[in-house]
Amino acid sequence: MFRYKLIVAYDGTRFHGFQRQLKNEDVTSSSLPTSNTISNNKNSKNHHQPPKRPHWLACGQKKPCSHTIQQVLETAIMSWTNVANVASLQLVFCSRTDKGVHARRQVVAVSLPVDEVPVYEIQSSINSRLPWDVSVEAVERCHESFDPRLHVRIKQYSYTIKYRKRVYDNDNSLLPICQRGPHSFRSALDHQCLWYVPWALDDALLPQLCCLLQGTHDFGAFVHKEDRHAKCQILNVSRVEFQVLEETCDQAPVVTGRFIFESVGFRRTMVRNLVGFCIDVCRSADHVKNWDWAKELWTTAPDEAGVRVHAAPASGLCLEFIDYDETGDGNAKDVNSNGSI
Repeated sequence: MFRYKLIVAYDGTRFHGFQRQLKNEDVTSSSLPTSNTISNNKNSKNHHQPPKRPHWLACGQKKPCSHTIQQVLETAIMSWTNVANVASLQLVFCSRTDKGVHARRQVVAVSLPVDEVPVYEIQSSINSRLPWDVSVEAVERCHESFDPRLHVRIKQYSYTIKYRKRVYDNDNSLLPICQRGPHSFRSALDHQCLWYVPWALDDALLPQLCCLLQGTHDFGAFVHKEDRHAKCQILNVSRVEFQVLEETCDQAPVVTGRFIFESVGFRRTMVRNLVGFCIDVCRSADHVKNWDWAKELWTTAPDEAGVRVHAAPASGLCLEFIDYDETGDGNAKDVNSNGSI
């Protein structure tokens, strides 16, 4: 078996997160569908493989998928390599993204029984067996000791939103269009990785919020309450930024924007809680409207401040990339010019 590093992208809408829900020893080739079982059971109601094309519910939403990204990735690899037991793949990944969260460059290390094979052939062979919303973006040989969870220099997450700006008329009342919700601006061609914010926002507050959240702080208030006291929550978030991607010229403009968060690591639901807090402040939600958050956020006890923090939905969150220091990048140096190892 030879060790490879995969860069994996996925639309997490239909999946229950990245990490497989079963233990390694509970999954063998007989419990995961291969290409043969898939082709022989196309009409079966118990068909396990996520569909190659979107399937839709009557309400217009995509059908959910009970699988995880790790499961369909291991299934595809086992189908191609004829590996009998999933444990022998020794698949390790960097970030355990939650249900509904997307990724552009998730890092995965896996053992494959192939050596003299061009990396583009490995990529093509795995991709041809993956569902439409998961793809291997790149493949390269890596050192046997490479662990995607170690020696991380930086992780970047983005969170994309679409909203209408809060605009007032001459008598200082909110314009009626600002109270019509997302159906007044949504588009069928909008990207899947997006949250339609249902409230008009005072986005002039976003630069101040980004400045407040950046740096080294006790982020306990933004960590899932079940994990809040499990470990020290003092972290350095080295970058918090909001970028305007597109803005219309309407009387009450519609904005597509993106939050960028960078740190060595994040805690459970932390990024979604940070975004949710920013949105609540910009919409003057009742639970933050009378709170002097600019002065009291970092001086209030995490449990007390956490009551005022509500998570944004998973739909807008995307793992953008993971960067490693030189000692942990895992790259093998013996790559031939034709792309084979």
